Amino acid sequence: MLPVWLRSSALLFRLFPRLLLVELCLFGAIAISSTWPLAKHLDSSVPLGTEHAATVPLFTSWSVWWNCDRLEHLYGNYWDAPIFYPNSDTFAFSEPLPLSIFGAPIYWLAKSPAAACNTLLLLALTMNGWSAFRLFLRVHNCWIVALLGGLMVELLPFVHHEIAVFQLVPLCGVIWTLHSLHQWLGRPSLRNAVLTGVCCGVTYLLCSYYGLFLAVLLVLGTPWLWWRNLLQFKTWYLASACVLTCAIIISPIVRAQLRVTQEYEFKRARTHVQQFSAVLADYRAAPWQPVWLRAGTSSVTSSRLFSLYPGSFSISLAILGTLLGLWYRRTRRWTLFTLATLVAAVLLSLGPGLRIAGWVPYGLLNAWLPGFAQMRSVFRFAMFAQLMNVQLAVTGLSLLLSFGKASARRRSLVRKRWVPAAVVVVLGVASAVELWPMPQRLFRIPPVNEETAWVAWLCEHTPGDCVVACLPFPTGKSESDYEQTALWMYAGTYHKRQLVNGYSGFFPKSFQSLKAALADFPEVESFRSLQASGVDYCVVDRVAAGNAELESDADAAYVLRRVFADEESQVDIYRLVAESSVDRKSVARKSD
Repeated sequence: MLPVWLRSSALLFRLFPRLLLVELCLFGAIAISSTWPLAKHLDSSVPLGTEHAATVPLFTSWSVWWNCDRLEHLYGNYWDAPIFYPNSDTFAFSEPLPLSIFGAPIYWLAKSPAAACNTLLLLALTMNGWSAFRLFLRVHNCWIVALLGGLMVELLPFVHHEIAVFQLVPLCGVIWTLHSLHQWLGRPSLRNAVLTGVCCGVTYLLCSYYGLFLAVLLVLGTPWLWWRNLLQFKTWYLASACVLTCAIIISPIVRAQLRVTQEYEFKRARTHVQQFSAVLADYRAAPWQPVWLRAGTSSVTSSRLFSLYPGSFSISLAILGTLLGLWYRRTRRWTLFTLATLVAAVLLSLGPGLRIAGWVPYGLLNAWLPGFAQMRSVFRFAMFAQLMNVQLAVTGLSLLLSFGKASARRRSLVRKRWVPAAVVVVLGVASAVELWPMPQRLFRIPPVNEETAWVAWLCEHTPGDCVVACLPFPTGKSESDYEQTALWMYAGTYHKRQLVNGYSGFFPKSFQSLKAALADFPEVESFRSLQASGVDYCVVDRVAAGNAELESDADAAYVLRRVFADEESQVDIYRLVAESSVDRKSVARKSD
């Protein structure tokens, strides 16, 4: 007969798949309910969050499509995405999202980039909660506390405030890094060091911002974990193994990003970075009212650009967790690490606005850390501050529960041993749902697919390497000005032709020049600019471009020939046919 401990282990092994399924279903249900009604419109809409335009979520859907498309082609020409023609390496102008290939099965089945992107978003939220649950279960060995912590992380206000920016949603890489780091703390070994490096690498692949910021915060926070062992050879040996592992994983992405930043001289102006840095007042502004004070309101309550307040219950529990965590020796080092990381994240989120006796830490990072000079939104350090705040809050719940149980045992209050657990559950749930997200605002994508008339015409009557300009071009610089461009790019996922248009984190100089030239469209000089850029066809929004004026213009009639009209979509396709003083053969692809 098997011993009791072995029988219980075997039972746990058999039950684990079922428990895992229950956990994932629970956090999946929270993901769906917190983003409702997104799940009803997976293939036809994108979430707006607090954005005023759908530019970013549409661009993200396009990025997910490109990853899925390149997977089908075994990553051939991965960096040469069909935007900003004739520039090369255009996919490295922004977050590449290489791990979005996990959405490929959804894309292949639904034939909808939005469906793949939205499914990945719900999966990311689910993994946020489940990963945090597993982390807190390891750290505190209490499933009630771990479950509450998982809910708090899945409903993190920062994530839901920025939910339209897909790459800011997946936190599982950061959480897995913390999990492996805690294992490393308990058992310093090569395996745990390598595992931590893998998790750091995954974090960078999920979001370059989070990967780079995590590296900075680990340098500032981990000395509090190993301050007694900093001079030991083993500590540096394991740290080197961790860094090397991470470097191997991210090297294909980083090499392309560094090559592009040097070739195109991409860099953020300090004044621009300052606009996207937090101020301390942002940490007092909630993105929306607490759930019990809304009384049917349907809009965000904060007028600030960044609303970084994590919630009153969460802060109160974090203060309690800090005090108790520092008091008890067994939790002291982990609490010090968490607190140091939180403080560092808050300070670094201030960007160039942080000055210490005249010294600006941002300047040091900008000068010496590769990639930091290209980072615009340093306020995103605030995500780490909110995550560390939750970690301290969960520590407070765990120690409060332990203290309550011990007190009940000492006083022989057998019938009231449930009271501490009930108090912890109430406090944890209140902290998790205090800033429950507002009903998700959606942008309905105009119907477009392979059967859309103008898309089908491009697919059937033009060579695959032809170059298309979608008009009119944007005239402003805001995200709202590029919403139509993002829609053109989304349509490009169906016709798959090269575009001179594009939207990304950076814009090449050639695009800026073309944009300036097309400000006078349909003047003759604008057509010459299109010809010089190698454009074969112009896809024109009839309403926005004023086609009546276009067709009556003598210069336009000389240069353009309408070859197709889509009356339903109000889109016309023109072919550039006139000869120009510019030798198109030197810059354009072969015309049909």
